[in-house]
Amino acid sequence: MGKRIAIVATYRYSINANDFLMFFRRSEHRVAALLVHYAVTYRDWWRTNRFTDPAREGVFDPIDKDRDPIRLWYHVEDLIERLREADCDVVCFGNGNGVEQRAAAEAIGRDNCLFSEYGWLPWSRNFYISRGGCGSDSEIASMSAADLAGRTIDEATLDRLRAPFAQGRPLDARDFLYVPLQKDVNDFKFLSAPFRSNEEFLDFLHETTPREVRLLVKPHPLYPKKYDLSRYGRMTDITTAGYRKADLYRKAMATVAINSTSILEALLFDGRVFAYGEDIFLNKGLVHYRVREPQAFARALEEPVDEERCRQFIALLLERQVERARCLGNDLDYVRSHYWSRAL
Repeated sequence: MGKRIAIVATYRYSINANDFLMFFRRSEHRVAALLVHYAVTYRDWWRTNRFTDPAREGVFDPIDKDRDPIRLWYHVEDLIERLREADCDVVCFGNGNGVEQRAAAEAIGRDNCLFSEYGWLPWSRNFYISRGGCGSDSEIASMSAADLAGRTIDEATLDRLRAPFAQGRPLDARDFLYVPLQKDVNDFKFLSAPFRSNEEFLDFLHETTPREVRLLVKPHPLYPKKYDLSRYGRMTDITTAGYRKADLYRKAMATVAINSTSILEALLFDGRVFAYGEDIFLNKGLVHYRVREPQAFARALEEPVDEERCRQFIALLLERQVERARCLGNDLDYVRSHYWSRAL
């Protein structure tokens, strides 16, 4: 029996109005409500394709306004009222971190919601759906290593996923740590970390990691702030170096990050990871979490990586990925047999 689906677009998270519609209108479920914040500048871009978004390769699904009427909402109380009027079984949001999203999800019950994330490899071709929320709120975050058992991923799929990382300059360095930074302005991920800024994080790494090891630092591409790395004597900003990411993950002694897509990418390459924020990779024996003491850090650098567990985790994530192009291409067998069609 199909479910009634409501899709919500907030001012900040409107792309999911296209993506969820593209998926669920081809499933056995019915899109019964499409609710869009009045201030979304291009609230009909998914109908007209006027909105240029190269990252998603132009994969848009035009709206038939007779079949998919858009209802505007103006404030969160208005949104909650419209959701209750819609009498839907499932409500689809963006990543769930917006103020309006959190308030609406709590009002109607998070168990009745699906959330989407766009920051996972290869993010231009897929979107990720989760129950409970994204990151540390996701159902995956509470899973254990035992929950990963039995999942497999074939080499051909791994090769396909790793292929985009083969571009760039070769990296010959050894004995280094790769440090991708978060945005530290208006980024909720610092709320779950023991640091208030990237400067605090870099100071901590200098004091904690082995002094003979180099640190290759890459500021967030959406926040390319210049940090004074000269005072550390062993950190290098590689923003403009153009190194191929495959080399960074394969040759690094470890990837060290607060919370970044790079952590998931490192696991794709069976890499050793030190994480200092909360996200879906916890509780599974995948990362060294919040290692604070220099001796403990050095010991962890010698511990082997459980490559099979890394691959099981990637396989789990792939179950929740939705390929945009396959939806737009009307691959109905794919849509109807997908995890989310079956899970609902």
